[in-house]
Amino acid sequence: MLCNTAVVEDEMHFMLSCERDDLFASIQESIPNINYMNNDDKFVYMMSGNDYDTSKSIIDYVNIAMGKRKVTICPDSRSTHNI
Repeated sequence: MLCNTAVVEDEMHFMLSCERDDLFASIQESIPNINYMNNDDKFVYMMSGNDYDTSKSIIDYVNIAMGKRKVTICPDSRSTHNI
């Protein structure tokens, strides 16, 4: 997503910090207490693949986020947006 912060955009940052409001809104239906978990626990739970709805929400989020990132990095790629 290319955050305007001075942090490394690793997987945890991407999943827990970058424009993730829609992601957490959909995940909260499956995991009502996710807002009370620390970031390590959130990330482990989200990546565990134990819940179909959570996994589907993550897949959708990653596809949208990577599409936005691709357009930001390579503006000419809009016409060939295949993710």
